[in-house]
Amino acid sequence: MDVIIVLSLLIGCLVKHSETAACTGNNPIGVNNPSNNNLDPTSALTVLMDHTDFTISCCGIIDSWEFYAKSNTGTVYLQAWRSSGGTYNLVGENAYAVTTTAPSFTNADVTVSYADTTAIGTTMHTVAVNTPDAGDTITTIELSNTNPSMFQFDTSTMIVSTKTAVSSGSYVLQFKATNGCQQSATGTLTISITNTAPVINNLPSSIDISEALSTETTLIVISTTDPTDTVSCSITNPATSPFDTKLSPGTSDNVDSTFTVYLLKNGPPSFTNIQNRTVISTSTAGNVVIFTVTATDSESDTLTYRFTCSSCPFTINSINSAGEIETSSVNMNYEDMSSAGGAGTTFTLTVYATDDKGGSVSKNLVITVIDINETPYFSQNVYGCHGNENTVGNTLSDPSISVVDPEGNTLVYRMDCGQYSGYFSMDSSTAAITVTQAYDRDLTTNPTVISCTTTASDGEFTATATVQITIDDVNDNTPAFSQSFYTFYISPTESVNTVIGTLPATDADAGNYGTLSYAINQTVLYSEYFGMTGSSLYVKSSLSSFTDGQIITIGAVVTDGGGLQDKTTVYLVMAETTTVSVTTTTTERFYTFFEDSRNTAWFTLFIIGFISVCSILGYILYKYFRTNSFSLKKDPIDPKNGENYKKKQAKVHKMWEPERNQGLSKFGCSFAMKRTLKHLKR
Repeated sequence: MDVIIVLSLLIGCLVKHSETAACTGNNPIGVNNPSNNNLDPTSALTVLMDHTDFTISCCGIIDSWEFYAKSNTGTVYLQAWRSSGGTYNLVGENAYAVTTTAPSFTNADVTVSYADTTAIGTTMHTVAVNTPDAGDTITTIELSNTNPSMFQFDTSTMIVSTKTAVSSGSYVLQFKATNGCQQSATGTLTISITNTAPVINNLPSSIDISEALSTETTLIVISTTDPTDTVSCSITNPATSPFDTKLSPGTSDNVDSTFTVYLLKNGPPSFTNIQNRTVISTSTAGNVVIFTVTATDSESDTLTYRFTCSSCPFTINSINSAGEIETSSVNMNYEDMSSAGGAGTTFTLTVYATDDKGGSVSKNLVITVIDINETPYFSQNVYGCHGNENTVGNTLSDPSISVVDPEGNTLVYRMDCGQYSGYFSMDSSTAAITVTQAYDRDLTTNPTVISCTTTASDGEFTATATVQITIDDVNDNTPAFSQSFYTFYISPTESVNTVIGTLPATDADAGNYGTLSYAINQTVLYSEYFGMTGSSLYVKSSLSSFTDGQIITIGAVVTDGGGLQDKTTVYLVMAETTTVSVTTTTTERFYTFFEDSRNTAWFTLFIIGFISVCSILGYILYKYFRTNSFSLKKDPIDPKNGENYKKKQAKVHKMWEPERNQGLSKFGCSFAMKRTLKHLKR
């Protein structure tokens, strides 16, 4: 037996075992390439593999052995030995019986048939081989004979196919398959190529000839097809045949068909459907078939048609020989035809049918044109008009609707605008369009152009067209600020470009008319301290020239795209700033009295005026009592306390002196007046 040692497994007939430490994990023992370790095929051979490649250097359990058997069969004993002082002791043994089975063909020894028209490269058979032994593979498979060269065999796919064009005949191909143990099997494949018969392409057939035919004439050219062989034709003539044949030489396959020649006397055609009279209406359009002449010919000759008619508004289509009578390209008008000088309304046509041998027949066909009510029609498919939005009761521009009624009937107009029908109405007599409901272009749901279906009816027939109504946008909404005035608190130390606040405004117009621009009027400040970006008011230049408590009043203007404006007033209060850190929460509440800058402004002015009035009044009283003394001739005595009035007057002047020196503006006018009156009472 030949044994091949394989790397990664504990393999060998005898393996030397050396016990040191316990094995950990998987420990494959062997060589990398076992193909060079073929053992002698002699039976009863023992090989001790004591090379280091086959020494187990740890203590453990042999999990598996792997070896490759070649051609011989028998039993292999796989042993492990332990070496001790030059002596080997058997540790364990596994026996494995080696058997092999030859391969076999599963679909050989068969016959396949193909026509000689088979294309090059066509798969004719796929060879299949069975290998009974597990893991056994076919090492070689070959086609032992390659004659003829019209076939080829692919050993990788085992497909037999055509290599060249094939010829009819029977061909045997032999195959041989060999496995790894050099065992082989053979099989045969018989390929039968059959000859394809030629085909006559234009028979059976027949032909009619005229009795007047007197010259040699080719009656038919027989067309045949054979994909591989040359074809010859033969014909059997009747003994009294007036015909001759000319054959092309050839060989091989036969196929039969017939060709018959009939000798007939030519007869004229005959009409089958001309009934002498037909009726058409003036609604018949131009180039429309109104009658089709039919005729037959006993010899099945091809027929052509023509007609004669004086001033007929018809033409006959003779191109396809179908006998189709159609109107001319101009529509018929009964009123014109029946009027004085018209062509009339009844026409007689003489129709001729002629075969290709000269036979001919004729018959009269009377066509009467009758008048019917014809459908009115619009002169164009689409009309247009326009008007301004929100103009209830106004008539839109004239769409110039034009409708033609061939009979001149009175027409009734109607218009359907779908979901927008409630906004517009059409006069049933004049087709004028009126706005019946305010149509607001500024609503996003309302389109600029409304497409309406318009009809014109004569009571029986209706014509339809489209009217496109364009509603123009109008600047019908004035922009408006959200407040009549705005108050903002700022500091003289505000940085340039600081946004002070916003002045929101709205405009119900859409599009350009709804585009808003903002501006401010600060001419009273003699400089541009503030600016507008959109609706935002910001600091444009330094405010250091202003002082705390100062109130600045400026005007703001918003303008829409159509020039309409709204104005508001902006109060800017210069508030003193502190550096105290305050945590603020926002709660909705009403303004207090002094949180409104306007209240603060007028109240301040009121207090200043009130103090001024009080000061003036006090000053007047002071001057009065100081410059006007009592003129008493005697020293009157006060009856209450017996005090002399002169002394009392001097006392009054003395007591008033401190207030005069200190000034009324400091103590307040109400206090000074109360003190003076008190002194007088004393």
